[in-house]
Amino acid sequence: MNLKTIFTYKTDRSRPVTIQRRALRLLAGFLVFMLACTLLSRAADSLTVAQVTTEKPARAAIPHTVEKDGRLEPAQERPVTAEGGILVGSVAVGEGQQVKAGDLLFTLDADDLARQVLEKQLEIQRAQLQLQEAQQKAALGEEKDELSALRAQEDYDMAMERSRLKLQQAGEDRRRARQALRDYKNDNDVDGDEDDEDLDPTYIALRDDYRAKQRAYEEALSDQDRAKVDAERVLEDLELEDPDNSAATLGIDVRLRQLELSRLQALSEAGGEIYAPIDGAVTALSVAPGKRTADEAALLLAGAEAGFRFTCEITDDEREYLSPGDKVKLELPGHKRADGTVESIAALADKNGFAKVTVSLPAGKGEAGMSAVLSATTRSEQYRTTVPVSALHKEGEQYYVLAVRETESVLGVEQSAERLDVTLLDRNETTAAVEGPLTTDDWIITGGNKTVRENDRVRPEAT
Repeated sequence: MNLKTIFTYKTDRSRPVTIQRRALRLLAGFLVFMLACTLLSRAADSLTVAQVTTEKPARAAIPHTVEKDGRLEPAQERPVTAEGGILVGSVAVGEGQQVKAGDLLFTLDADDLARQVLEKQLEIQRAQLQLQEAQQKAALGEEKDELSALRAQEDYDMAMERSRLKLQQAGEDRRRARQALRDYKNDNDVDGDEDDEDLDPTYIALRDDYRAKQRAYEEALSDQDRAKVDAERVLEDLELEDPDNSAATLGIDVRLRQLELSRLQALSEAGGEIYAPIDGAVTALSVAPGKRTADEAALLLAGAEAGFRFTCEITDDEREYLSPGDKVKLELPGHKRADGTVESIAALADKNGFAKVTVSLPAGKGEAGMSAVLSATTRSEQYRTTVPVSALHKEGEQYYVLAVRETESVLGVEQSAERLDVTLLDRNETTAAVEGPLTTDDWIITGGNKTVRENDRVRPEAT
């Protein structure tokens, strides 16, 4: 009896139930039960065993791409200035506007300009009068200084003559006293080494007179040196007196005011109109009708012939993949592209961990203020083993991957996840270069329908 007969067997209720019939019924029920268990087992297996995607390690280089948004700014800007403190009448341009050389930029108020010209002329007249007065005082001061110097020199000469005569007289008195003492000693055979009570009173008187004359001579010599020093100091003090530079200072002030007047007059003759010196775009504007001009530039013009440069910010990690001199791509609005060269990479003082990148563009590419996207790709060395980043796991400081391994069990051959510790060499957003016990024949788990851990049973998707 085959299975088809068993499953299609119908009980003939008119016939008595025999042992054979009961056996057939039990067999049929058992087969149905086994079929249901098989289906349930497969369903449970699909729920408990992770279905994973796998990929073999490959030998490859890892590209590193830096993409950053930024803006274009002029490579060179030219300031347009006007005299400070003048009322602005009208402004003919706006920030970002393109202008040609000779186009009107803004106009200064004519009445305010005329008033300032007149004020400057009056200031110059007053300064010239002050200069004349200072020059007269300086001339009188020079005569006075010359007279003081002449008198000081005369006083010096007279002091030197008096001290010379005094020293000369003291020297003569000393000589006479010494000679009188010597004559007395020679005539009376006196030994000067004896005690005073044993000496002749006349000798003692002559000796004391000589000593007094010697002290007088020494004092005269000292007075001469002191008088010379005092007189020389008077002369030095006259030479070191601060010169009166007020006249020279006022002369410089007059000249500066004359230069200011000439600039104001030139503006007045031009009707107060300021024109563009070059073709370019207005990148900054600091003047407005009804406000006064400042000492800084009224506006900045970016000349198109100088070109533009691109700036953006990158992190310190991205800085590893860019260097000055590198060639990069820039994507401009309207699906336009331009080649650029990295000029500089400088750390930002106000942003720790970030740096500013400046890229130069060829002339004729882009416009001031235009947004752009920098794209730069560098390729690493060829690594022996690379895996998808999704296959890389980390526990503490240790990286590892999970590989599919077949094992024998009582239920037959099973597949499970085995942990392989690796060392990370390099990585980008999608690929990692590793070093460890991997071969090109290993199937590395890159994903799955559930979290997979070491020794978990897995079922790879068909490839």
